[in-house]
Amino acid sequence: GHLAIGNGDRLPVGRYIWQGALTNWSNPKTLLFLSAFLPQFIDLSRPAFGQIMVLGLICLAVAALSDSAYALAAGRARHLLSIARVRMLNRVSGVILMAGGIWLALQKRT
Repeated sequence: GHLAIGNGDRLPVGRYIWQGALTNWSNPKTLLFLSAFLPQFIDLSRPAFGQIMVLGLICLAVAALSDSAYALAAGRARHLLSIARVRMLNRVSGVILMAGGIWLALQKRT
């Protein structure tokens, strides 16, 4: 299949899959998470490679489903985000972050 991009061109879906895979594998946070998370589920009495592959594929499937859900929700909510609403959201989130910073600054160190 092909996906349309912003200027109307259509690119193969496989290109997006490879781009996403390369982005994940070049992300040190992803590698650290998987290397810290997956080993606790490995049965040492059996060969580890196949177990790691299955667990990795499960993580990949969960990530693909959740990212797809985010993309679909964002596509449907796109019309709700006018420039004024985005500006208001930025201001509200900025105030919340500043309030959190002030609160942290005022806390006594224990």
